[in-house]
Amino acid sequence: MTGHHPLDQDAVLARFARAVEDGHGVLTDLDQHSGDGDYGDNLRAGVRLAVALAGRGPQRGFGALGEVFLDEVGGTSGPLLGLLFSEIARALSYGSADTAAFGSPASFTSPTGNISCRITGGAGDGAVRCDVTARTWSAGDCPDAALVTGGPTGARTECGGAPVGSGAAVLDYGTHLTEGDVTCVSSRTGVECRDARTGAGFTAARAAYRLY
Repeated sequence: MTGHHPLDQDAVLARFARAVEDGHGVLTDLDQHSGDGDYGDNLRAGVRLAVALAGRGPQRGFGALGEVFLDEVGGTSGPLLGLLFSEIARALSYGSADTAAFGSPASFTSPTGNISCRITGGAGDGAVRCDVTARTWSAGDCPDAALVTGGPTGARTECGGAPVGSGAAVLDYGTHLTEGDVTCVSSRTGVECRDARTGAGFTAARAAYRLY
C-alpha cells in the first residue's frame, strides 16, 4: 500500500494543518458574511497548538486536536470541534491486528461468531463481504443478504455469492484489520468496514445494519 495508512493520525493531522493554513483566508471571508469573522483565526490557532502538542506530549493526532479545541479554543466552534476530534480519536484508538493471522484472503469472525467477513483483493481493488448469521433485520426480498463494500458501486447489500465461513480467526473487540484499502473494526456493538478509496462502508450487527 502506498501513501499514508488510513488510520495514521499524525499523518492526517499534518495534512489537516496544511489544509487549514491554505484555506485560512477563505474561511475568514466566509465567516465575515455570517458571523464575526474569527473562525479562520480560531481554527488555525487551534490546529497550530495541536501540532505542537502532538510533537511533545502523549496525545497524538486527533487526541491532540480534541484536547486543544476543548481547552483552548473559544467561541461556538471550539467545544463542538473538540468533541468531534475527541470522538474520532477514540474511534481510531483501536489496535491493529496482524494480517498474517487471518489467512489469504483475509477472513475473520466477530468474538460472538455471529458476524463473518472476508476481504478480497488488495490496494486499488479491495472489497469486503460480511454475513450476519442471527439477525433481526432483512434487506429487501433477500433474507440472507450480505453486506459488501468496495469498488465504484460503494456499499450495498448483496444476494447470493459465497457466504463467509464461520471457522475463521476471531477479530477481537477493540482491534481493526486492514487489507489493502479496506479496514474493518470489531467492537461490542458490531463490525464496521470501510473502503478508504471511496469512503463507502457499512456497519453490521444483530439488530441493524447501515450503509454509508
